[in-house]
Amino acid sequence: MPQASSEVASAASAAYFVRQLFKEDADIQLYEQNRIGGRLDMEEVNDHWFESGGSIIHTKNKYMMDFIDKFGLQRRPDSDDTFGLCDGQQLLFVSSSWSFVTMAKLFWRYGYDVIKLQRLVSAMLLKFRSIYNLLDSGAAYDTVEDLIMAMDPSLIKLMGLPLSQYLK
Repeated sequence: MPQASSEVASAASAAYFVRQLFKEDADIQLYEQNRIGGRLDMEEVNDHWFESGGSIIHTKNKYMMDFIDKFGLQRRPDSDDTFGLCDGQQLLFVSSSWSFVTMAKLFWRYGYDVIKLQRLVSAMLLKFRSIYNLLDSGAAYDTVEDLIMAMDPSLIKLMGLPLSQYLK
């Protein structure tokens, strides 16, 4: 049965690590209905191509940063491009090419919530970064729940909670 895209990205990563561990003794085969590549994708909208899915690699993602180094890839420099937030009918917010103007506009529109959200994301990233120490130490887990409990028990309650409810 074909795997969903995000599962294929996981499968490709798993295949890479299995090959590193077992060398040529591993018989690895990946199957996908359309193509291998997971979340990395391009979408065409009105005759223009846009990156979609995993087009942004966070610098705190140790494994992706290691892959960039290992395969001699170059990070694309940060761009001064603007972005917008849309509710499906109209643009609610458009950034500026100057970061301080964007921050001022965000603060004006959303108030202190912008700072609270930034703190929330930073705290969440810190909790998730503990996965690298666990895995580097050789720890293994039978379930996703076991892994998340080992990372930080407070994360387990988030698994069944919609993001909108958590943010409120």
